[in-house]
Amino acid sequence: MDEDKIKQIHSAIFEKAISNNIKNDRVKNSIANCMIGIALLKRVFNDLDLNMQECTGFTMKEIISSIETGAYEDLLDGGTSNKTVIEQNFETMNRMAANNELYSNIDYDAVLNLDGDFVLRLNYTCF
Repeated sequence: MDEDKIKQIHSAIFEKAISNNIKNDRVKNSIANCMIGIALLKRVFNDLDLNMQECTGFTMKEIISSIETGAYEDLLDGGTSNKTVIEQNFETMNRMAANNELYSNIDYDAVLNLDGDFVLRLNYTCF
C-alpha cells in the first residue's frame, strides 16, 4: 500500500472510527496506528483469498472494540484523557513553587539563549 493511501486511512480512522469520547490526540493516534496495522493485515488476508473473520474467529467490529477497550483501560486508566509525564512534572513543579519549595534564580530561571529562544533552566537536584 502506498504512503498516501496509508495517510488517507489514518486520517479517516482518526476522524471517524475512534470514539469522540477519547480526548487525547496522542492516544487517538496510537489507536489509529494500531487500526492501520489491522487494516493492512486484513488486506493480506484478502490478497490471499482468505476470510480474516473465519481464520481468526473475530469480526472487525470486535477487533476495533478490543483496541478501544484496551486504550481506555491501559492508556487512559478508564478515563477519556490523560496527562503526559511532562505535564505531570510541570504540575508538580508548579505546586512546589506555590508551596515555596522552589526558588527563582536558585532552583530555576528563565533566560534567552544565543538563538534568542526563551529557555527554562531547572536545577534538578531540588526535585
